[in-house]
Amino acid sequence: GANDVQESGGAAGAVAPGAGPRMREAHVRTRSGTVVPVLQSCALMPEPPGCRGFITVNVLKDLRVLRTAQQHLADETHRFEILFNSISDAVFLAPLDADGVHGNFVQVNDVACGRLGYRRDELLQMNARTLNPAANLAHTRSVGQRIRRERQTVFEAIHMAKDGTQIPVEVVAKLVRIEGEDYVLSVVRDLRERKQLEQAESRFGRLMDHSWDEIYVFDEASLGLLQANQGALSNLGYSSAELLELKMTQIWPRFTDDRFRKLVAPLLEGRRNRLIFESVHCRKDGSNYPVEVRLQLSHSEVPPVFLANVQDITERKKTERRLTHLATHDPLTGLPNRARFLDRLEMALANAKRNETLAAVIFLDLDGFKSINDTMGHSVGDRLIQEVGRRLRNTVRQSDTVARLGGDEFTVIGTNLRSVGSVEQLAAKIIRSIARPLDIDGATVRTTPSLGITLFPFHDEDDIYALVRQADTAMYEAKKRGRNSYAFYTAALAGRQMRLMLLDSAAKIALAENQLQVHFQPRLALTDGSVVGAEALLRWNSPEFGAVAPDEFIPLMEQNGTIQEVGASVLWEACRQLRQWQEAGIDIAVSVNISARQFDDHTLPELVGEALRANDIAPHRLEIEITEGVLISQTDVVMGSLRALRDMGVRIALDDFGTGYSSLSYLKRFPIDRLKIDRDFIRDCDRNQDSALIVEAIVGLARSLKLKVTAEGVERDEQARMLGRLGCDEGQGYLYCRPKPAAELTEWLGSLLSVRRREP
Repeated sequence: GANDVQESGGAAGAVAPGAGPRMREAHVRTRSGTVVPVLQSCALMPEPPGCRGFITVNVLKDLRVLRTAQQHLADETHRFEILFNSISDAVFLAPLDADGVHGNFVQVNDVACGRLGYRRDELLQMNARTLNPAANLAHTRSVGQRIRRERQTVFEAIHMAKDGTQIPVEVVAKLVRIEGEDYVLSVVRDLRERKQLEQAESRFGRLMDHSWDEIYVFDEASLGLLQANQGALSNLGYSSAELLELKMTQIWPRFTDDRFRKLVAPLLEGRRNRLIFESVHCRKDGSNYPVEVRLQLSHSEVPPVFLANVQDITERKKTERRLTHLATHDPLTGLPNRARFLDRLEMALANAKRNETLAAVIFLDLDGFKSINDTMGHSVGDRLIQEVGRRLRNTVRQSDTVARLGGDEFTVIGTNLRSVGSVEQLAAKIIRSIARPLDIDGATVRTTPSLGITLFPFHDEDDIYALVRQADTAMYEAKKRGRNSYAFYTAALAGRQMRLMLLDSAAKIALAENQLQVHFQPRLALTDGSVVGAEALLRWNSPEFGAVAPDEFIPLMEQNGTIQEVGASVLWEACRQLRQWQEAGIDIAVSVNISARQFDDHTLPELVGEALRANDIAPHRLEIEITEGVLISQTDVVMGSLRALRDMGVRIALDDFGTGYSSLSYLKRFPIDRLKIDRDFIRDCDRNQDSALIVEAIVGLARSLKLKVTAEGVERDEQARMLGRLGCDEGQGYLYCRPKPAAELTEWLGSLLSVRRREP
């Protein structure tokens, strides 16, 4: 094929005789036109013997195989660099001397540069000791010697980045030999994420073990326990080994395996992610305690497991029971309150219907409790209420219910009663029990009850609220009968209650339409029959009900709050009339009744003073009448107002004396000028020795206290004469004159004065 070779690169250049060959790369073209890379070697050779000159020799070496090998090597090198730099871990190559000391790095990958923040040329000027400032030469030599012995080792270290960040790393160091020299190839993994995860797992583990809640992991298939925290071990009393021998249903005694699987069916079927339910845990010693369970099913583990977070709710249950008890019971007595009472009453009515028996609702109110509370203090009143509650519980049957509605009001539900007689026996037992004296801090306290009773189904009424109203109505009837007794609800009482409701509405209209009038009834001196004063009395002649007695409408006005406006009107009318009488030469005093409600706003003295000044009335001509009930209702307030009135010169009279609940000490404490003996004592004082003795005692008491005495309800001459003999000062009643409008009384007074002027 030499004939096919054509030189394309020209001669290798001039060659001096005896010099070495010259070489260069060239290209030759074959006869077929292919260009072939060659290595041309040119030299001068002496001619054979007998020749005088030199011969030029050209040697051509085909470079195609070499070039292919070079390209292959270049490709392999490129691929190696790509792989070397694509490794996710940092890679370092450094020489290792005989003593195990690492030299400077001779190769690093891109990850090493990026992680540490150095340029490649900077890293190639560094070594293992430079990256780990905590490692000294002795430590580095020790690691290097271990690499020589074991050929490969793994250890953890700290690499310092260029910005000063300390990076925890794991180093896999391997001994490699390159061209007869020892090197260390180090693959370095960043441990920051793993360390954070380990710390998180460690914190979670500590949290799990120190959690007050109980945490369980148990197998979905067998329900066997796989793991439990310290809280579970402490609460249950098991050791870890003992607990892991149990199934979860052995800790939850309320569940069988089947029942538990029915409960967790929504988790197993993927319909729910979590279940929350309450259960009971059984301790090793057999005791139970309530728990709240939050249960999840983890499918990330194979096989699946249940994760249970369990909270001991013993204290919560106690709190719930306390709150429930407080919501349904009276805090002072521990008895059921109104809400609980109504629930029990509904149950009692249902039981009476089912068994065809009677149910009784007994409404109980303590007589004179307000007096005890005000005079002896609220602490004594509270002790009394507690004792009444205790006595009621001890008196009724176990099946009956005793409740406190508030204040001094109690109710009793009697169930499974067969006759009215059994209800009466129960009522009598209650009265006897409560009437027994009670010793509180050395003081003897006495009270009596008034009971109102309604029976189911006597009145064809199964409305629990209506039954309570009926019993309440009957209780007021017992009060009217003299207290310390009981009364049954009847249709007549219902009619009376309805009348009171209608009167209440009509009384408000009467005030707006001026249906109320002030009448006056005179008081006469029993010694000579002279008129010494007149009492202003409120009268109501209703277009609907006719003449309504003050005993009916005055309490209604006190309850609905209109009594203050009405009382002020009566006071002004009395003062205006008193002025007219004075101008007419009629020299008498006028007394006005004041309700307890009129003391509420502390303005009574101001109101009286204004009325006196406006009508130019001397204060001693006006008299304020109050009852014993006013004295004991608001002692401090009443005392202040009465003293202010007395300082003005207004006189004070105590009305209906002898029928109230106050002690005689009030006569010394309060500024009283006159006593009015109640008409109940006057009614038969001339025919009944006991009544006469009571009147005599009251008159004697008044004289010893230097108080005037007036007898109310005088209707017969015999009464008047006897009262005169007993020393009573004044009389007031039908014997002398009925209450009259001001104009009629003025005419009556005029005729009386005229008669007196005609007498010799």
